[in-house]
Amino acid sequence: MHFLDENGLINPEEKSGKNMANTEPVAPPSVRGSLASWKKKVLKSTTTYYRRAENISEYMVRIQCGLQREWIPLGTVDLNEAAAKARDFYFFVRANGWVAGLAKFKPQTKTSERDLTVGNYFELVRLHAGLKPMTFSDYCRCFRGIAGEILRLKHEGAEKYGIADGKSSQWRLAIEKRPLAFFTPAKVAAWRSEYVAARSSNYVEKRRAEHTANSKVRGARSLFTEKIMNTLPPVVLPAVLPFHRIFLLPEAEASFHYKSEVDAGKLLDAAFSELRTDRPELFLIFLLALGGGLRRNEIDKLRWVDVLPEENAVSITAHEFFEAKTDEALTKVYLEPKLMAELVRLRPSPCGG
Repeated sequence: MHFLDENGLINPEEKSGKNMANTEPVAPPSVRGSLASWKKKVLKSTTTYYRRAENISEYMVRIQCGLQREWIPLGTVDLNEAAAKARDFYFFVRANGWVAGLAKFKPQTKTSERDLTVGNYFELVRLHAGLKPMTFSDYCRCFRGIAGEILRLKHEGAEKYGIADGKSSQWRLAIEKRPLAFFTPAKVAAWRSEYVAARSSNYVEKRRAEHTANSKVRGARSLFTEKIMNTLPPVVLPAVLPFHRIFLLPEAEASFHYKSEVDAGKLLDAAFSELRTDRPELFLIFLLALGGGLRRNEIDKLRWVDVLPEENAVSITAHEFFEAKTDEALTKVYLEPKLMAELVRLRPSPCGG
């Protein structure tokens, strides 16, 4: 059951703590910016907020945005001014996040490093750092992985990816509601030592564990680089950030070298036998992956117009639906003539696109 009106605001006459905790904001219609609409939402300060019997003369409003809701004192007895302030606050929070919104519109609230949650920090980085969505998602995934193991939280498979309709799983919520200050360098260092120690039955297993731990640390600490921190609005950060002086474990460069145990020739013969006729769409993917070494996203977004039979090449080109992982990835990839002939055969029409 929802208790949010058309502006994404909580109706004070219809609320339940248990139900409100599980309520998601309703997508507001186009009238949400109407001052007349906001006049109906502001109210005189209530006993719910001040914990006393009498009402206060100044207006206030209760707003929910994302998974957080707050009472916001509007500091005025004028209805028009109160409605305008409530509207401005709501749109500012939607654009900049709760931490920046409270700092700007509710400065009398004393904030501390304990107020900045992991989820708050993620939202600030998402809004201000200018990271590519996939890069940002990878960094957050690494942080959650470390944080979840520090908290000893268990998750069921896909829980770590969230759930449908953009909602977060209970596993993710349990991590993101924690204060960022909870995750200290000492806890990160202890997690890494325990992670590696639990996977050290032999030399190879230990080296793999060290590499995996380094990969997680490398991704998670990228959320706290000086470049990113300089993009954020003024917030109260922990005195010591989670990855302060957490260095990567030594790695033997040679151990990163891939040593294939796959017979590519036999694999290609099997694909021609099993996929060429019965599963042409999988055969096409196979040719581009094995024959061209294309990444998954490059295969998914490759257009037929970028298949160049006369050059025995495919062109990795940025377009409306594709952004390369790096600028260096925008290049031509050359294929064996036999594989190009198969691509041409699978092409659905001369026009393509």
